[in-house]
Amino acid sequence: MFDSSRAQIVGGIFGVVFALAATISAAMLGSMIGGMMAMAMGGGAGVMGGGVSPFGGGIPFSFYLKIFFLDVIQAAGLVIGCLATRMIFKGAGNLASDIYIGGSCLLPAGLGLLVGALLGNVTFWLFLLPLLFGGCYCILMLYAGSMNIGKISEGKAALSVPISLGIMFAVVYVAARVLM
Repeated sequence: MFDSSRAQIVGGIFGVVFALAATISAAMLGSMIGGMMAMAMGGGAGVMGGGVSPFGGGIPFSFYLKIFFLDVIQAAGLVIGCLATRMIFKGAGNLASDIYIGGSCLLPAGLGLLVGALLGNVTFWLFLLPLLFGGCYCILMLYAGSMNIGKISEGKAALSVPISLGIMFAVVYVAARVLM
């Protein structure tokens, strides 16, 4: 539905929104886990109050910048995975379509992380439910994008999903080893 330049912009925006949501979620989860650890050690701090402050106190702000950068690299890694599978299976489209597929696939995962982090403050198990929905949507959108936008056949599109995600995880692993 978009022309190439708009698809590229929308995919990029979706990737950045994912990175912001994932970074905020990491800060919230870090605070929640720090609070639980303080409570377990007899510090008396509850999950909602006390513990490790998201942007001050225990964890430096530079750590969250690294997390944000890794999340952006994760979005770029999925774009690389989409590009690679499109080339392997001789699909249609161009780099703009890969950027759009990669960004739009990660958006539900980022939303799932953010909602999960918010609900995780109530009980940790509520963290998993939105994350499950976001992860499933990510996989389904990656499959549909491979078939409908990349014009890859159904059988090959099913194979393209783990290949794309595997490439994404490999890119993130290498970047994390370099950054951390």
